[in-house]
Amino acid sequence: MTENSEHVSTLRDMLSGILGSIPYGIMCVSDALEVQVLNQKACEILGLNHLLIGEFIDRHFENVFVNEHSVYTRISEVMLKNRKPTLDLTEISIGERVVTIKCRTMPQGFLVVLRDITQESLLLHRATHDSLTEVHNRQYLEETLDTLLPEIIEAQHKAAFAYVDIDNFKAINDKYGHAVGDEILKCVASLLKGCVREQDFIARLSGDEFAIFFNNCPLAQGEKKLLEVLKKIESIEVFTKDALVRTSVSIGLTSVEQYETDTFTSLMSVADTACHLAKSEGKNTLHVIEATGTEFKDHLKNVKWIDEIEQAISNKRLLLYAQNIEDLRAQSQHYCEVLIRLKQQNGNIVSPSAFIPQAKRFRVMPLVDRHVFESLVRNMVDNITYSVNLSGQTISDKSFVAFVERIMDTYVFEPKNITFEITETTAMMSIDDTVKNIKALRKKGFSFSLDDFGTGLASFNYLKSLPVDTVKIDGLFIRDISSNRTSGQIVKSICDVAHSMGLKTVAEYVTDETTYNEVKNLDVDYAQGYFIHEPELLGIVHGNYDPDIAQAS
Repeated sequence: MTENSEHVSTLRDMLSGILGSIPYGIMCVSDALEVQVLNQKACEILGLNHLLIGEFIDRHFENVFVNEHSVYTRISEVMLKNRKPTLDLTEISIGERVVTIKCRTMPQGFLVVLRDITQESLLLHRATHDSLTEVHNRQYLEETLDTLLPEIIEAQHKAAFAYVDIDNFKAINDKYGHAVGDEILKCVASLLKGCVREQDFIARLSGDEFAIFFNNCPLAQGEKKLLEVLKKIESIEVFTKDALVRTSVSIGLTSVEQYETDTFTSLMSVADTACHLAKSEGKNTLHVIEATGTEFKDHLKNVKWIDEIEQAISNKRLLLYAQNIEDLRAQSQHYCEVLIRLKQQNGNIVSPSAFIPQAKRFRVMPLVDRHVFESLVRNMVDNITYSVNLSGQTISDKSFVAFVERIMDTYVFEPKNITFEITETTAMMSIDDTVKNIKALRKKGFSFSLDDFGTGLASFNYLKSLPVDTVKIDGLFIRDISSNRTSGQIVKSICDVAHSMGLKTVAEYVTDETTYNEVKNLDVDYAQGYFIHEPELLGIVHGNYDPDIAQAS
């Protein structure tokens, strides 16, 4: 070996020693495509024996990528064939590692820097993915679309957004257990992933809800893909010890349009509405709302009601009304049902039928119910029993009992003077949580009434499950009770069963004297309707009307 060669070898050894302390893999390749410098970290990342580094020096750099020849091919194509000065490869899988590779030309040859990002990638994956289904999470989808949507709008590309909800998922969990529910979620997620392209995004939004963003995809094409999803969903089968569990989904789909659906929030809102409509049309159904169509305009009107409701609460424009309920058996304490009206900014008084369906649809009824309850407690008087409506969303809310306890700690009132009304249909939507809350509130002195009783197919069976004190017979049977013998027989049967269980009965929609006499003769305990009393502001019913008291402030 010549003196010059020894000098070069010494320098190379010194450089290799220095590079050995660097936490990155380093490789220098000469113009002759031979490895001149290779450090221990590079060998470790590439799955080579670092003790044999010397065997790779002065040999063709292809030998270094013996375990990952596809990486060598990519570097050769870009750096040598296409003569590009740089190459960046991100999140490359090498064995069990995730690696980034940067290549840069030098005056002679090129430099390769390898960085092991396995741990970083794992942490990032956990932060951006749902741990159960391995699809992206809601936060990732929202942040990605907040960046991507303006670019799509500016480029005038087509895109579509779908909201996927598993039908009857809570019932599956309750009946078969969470392990089966989790398996259903994983199967649905896997199926969705198999039906989309690489540029699309799938995310799990919450317990049983997923979202799909079809990037660079016309609405019709997205609709076609989702119809395929519906067909494949029917093939999902989860076996338990005693049963075979199948599932279905409801899907809402909309398109990305400038000014209408150009944000994550607006897309979610429209697609959620479309999904809600799909559910109302039956299981395993797709409903499409075009962001430029009439249905979309109806959606906007409904959304505006939510703003109207929230502003009415903030600005003391949600008014408390009351309708008296007459005791047909004895002169007991004054009894009335608390109702609400919304006073718009122009002074118009709006019936709850105009805004309560939207409040239920967009799940703001807990806000309304809590506000009405607290407002009543502040303004109630001692000699009246009040019946207060609670939505299914509220009575099944696990935090509602704690809210009532805070109100009891804040105000002085008699819980026995308040009866909470729940409907038969909404109570059954989440029966376990509903019963738990009813029992907890009854222990505190509150009573419960089951509203619209008789409309369900299994009303009497449900009556055994719900610990209530009063049954309000649905107006469907009261309206024609004087002309329809069957209605009279149904009312009599309800009264007989209720009384045998120690429950009181209330007849709603008593609108004339004939109906009044009929329900009285059928042994109904209470009567309610316009014949007895038309709803008035709560202050008027109290006999101390004041605009401030009338407002649910």
